Amino acid sequence: MIEYNWIKHIRKGDVLRSPSGKLRIVRQVNHNGPSISKTYVTFLIQHCSWTGRCYTVYTGNDLRQMEYMPVRARMKLNTKFDKLIEREFWRIYARDAVIDCCDVRGLT
Repeated sequence: MIEYNWIKHIRKGDVLRSPSGKLRIVRQVNHNGPSISKTYVTFLIQHCSWTGRCYTVYTGNDLRQMEYMPVRARMKLNTKFDKLIEREFWRIYARDAVIDCCDVRGLT
C-alpha cells in the first residue's frame, strides 16, 4: 500500500509526477486541516477548458486517486510570468483574465 502522508506537506514550488510521467509544478497550495481531502493544490492547466482559466485545482484526494507522487525537486516561482499567473488565482471571473489557458498550454 502506498503512503500518501506527503500530501499534507506539499509546498508551493514542489514538483509532482503523474502516473504518465508528466512533471507538474505546484503553483499554490492550501492545507485546511489534517485530512488530505482538505488540501487544495493549484497547477497550470494542461488543456483549455470551458472556464478559460490558466489553472486547475486538485484536492489531496484527487492526487491520491490519480496516483501523483512527489519528486525530490522544487522550483523557484519568482519570474514576472510566475507573478502574473499567481494574480490570476485571485480573479473572480475568467473574462477579466490577463492570462488564459491558451497562454500556458504545454507549460508545467
